[in-house]
Amino acid sequence: VTGVDISEDVVRGVNDGECHVAKEPGLPELVAEQTERGALRATTDSVDAAEGAAIHVIIVPTPLTDDREPDLAAFEAVLDSIARGLAPGDLVVVECTVPPGTSTDLVVPYLADRSGLSAGEFGVAFCPERTASGRALEDITGAYPKIVGGVDDASTRAATRLYETLTDNEVIGDEDA
Repeated sequence: VTGVDISEDVVRGVNDGECHVAKEPGLPELVAEQTERGALRATTDSVDAAEGAAIHVIIVPTPLTDDREPDLAAFEAVLDSIARGLAPGDLVVVECTVPPGTSTDLVVPYLADRSGLSAGEFGVAFCPERTASGRALEDITGAYPKIVGGVDDASTRAATRLYETLTDNEVIGDEDA
């Protein structure tokens, strides 16, 4: 797993086996363990990370503007990086909070336009993040069903299989969910 962050301090810490997230029981030990095993690394080079990945999971803040509209600037910056490294057969999963229709109306055309690939050459799915502070690992690994929906059947199947390998939770996949 390669994590990407814009903060060099966060990246350096993760690569040193340190966890910058406070008050998440078990997370510091998990970061240290996975880094030691060579299963986790971090970088600030988002394009390099995208080029080396087949699965791209987007988890960024989506604050509201003063007009109470979603500010998708960070989200679109991630899409730019993914597009530059996107290859046929890749899967892009959106986990952050975005408006309904974002996967179909924004992600697919954005990536197709900037990657040079056609929409059917890569998959896009949505799997809403469902965690509470102080219990994220518990929530991710077993507290709630994971709900996935893809822009097509192949994307839904791929995302469902992905999350079935990552969690003990029930995984519920339905096209266009």
